[in-house]
Amino acid sequence: MKNTISFVFWMLFGFLLISVIKAIISTILYLYFHVCLELQILPYYIKMSSFILATFLFDFACILLIKKVGSAVEIKKDLKKLPSTLSFIAFGLVAAFLIPIKNKVDGLHLENLLSRPTFDDYLNPVNFVSVYDMLNFTIALCFWAIITFLSIFYFRKNRKLN
Repeated sequence: MKNTISFVFWMLFGFLLISVIKAIISTILYLYFHVCLELQILPYYIKMSSFILATFLFDFACILLIKKVGSAVEIKKDLKKLPSTLSFIAFGLVAAFLIPIKNKVDGLHLENLLSRPTFDDYLNPVNFVSVYDMLNFTIALCFWAIITFLSIFYFRKNRKLN
C-alpha cells in the first residue's frame, strides 16, 4: 500500500513538474513574442524564430529532465523516497498561477498594441492572427513531442531492465 501511495505521489509530482516547465517556457515565448511585436519584426521571422526558440527550450528542458531523473534503476531505488513537500507546493503554486498571470499580461499588452493607430500599418489583423496561432501551435507541438519522446525513452529503459 505504501508503494502505491508513493508511486501516485511521484506521478503527481511529475505532472506538476511538466506543468511548471510548460508554463515557464510558454511565458518566455510570449515575452519573446511581445518584444518582437514592439520592435515590429516581420511576421515571417517571428513565426520561424519562435518555433526555433520553442524547440530549443523544450529540448533543453528534456535534456535536463533526463539528466536529473536519471535511469530507471535509480527511479526504482528512489521511489520509496518522496520529493520534498516544499518543492511539491512550490511547483503547484507556479503551475496554478503563472499561466493565468501570463494570460492577463498578454491580454493587456495586446489591447494596448491594437489600440495604436500605427499597428495596422505594421501587422494587419490576418497576419497577427496567423502569428498568434503559430505561437500557440508551436508550444503545443513541442510540448507533445517532448512528452512522446520522454515516454518512449523511459519505456525503452524500463524494457531493458525487465
